[in-house]
Amino acid sequence: VPRDYKLGDIFSENGKITMIFEGPNASSFTLNEEKSSWDSSALLRNYVEPNWGEDYATTHEQGITIYISNKTSDAAWVNRGVLYQITSNGVLTKKQVRNIVVSL
Repeated sequence: VPRDYKLGDIFSENGKITMIFEGPNASSFTLNEEKSSWDSSALLRNYVEPNWGEDYATTHEQGITIYISNKTSDAAWVNRGVLYQITSNGVLTKKQVRNIVVSL
């Protein structure tokens, strides 16, 4: 978890877990996790391109392909049959996103 953030509410519905992290100055970000049969290519085709167009960056950390929106720093990746999504509305840096991915 990035410095100055703490875990807030956790929700679970239909196999999807949503965790909300609260930070300074009423900032927050959301981490969603759900089982998925997608690989990185399917994630790109089915989620990243339809939602972010071509306005995203791709990075790799410890064998994981991470897609990060250039506008909002939202992120998505798959790892071991789980789809992860971060919705941050620009409150996280790309480095913070990469650190979250590696920590999971």
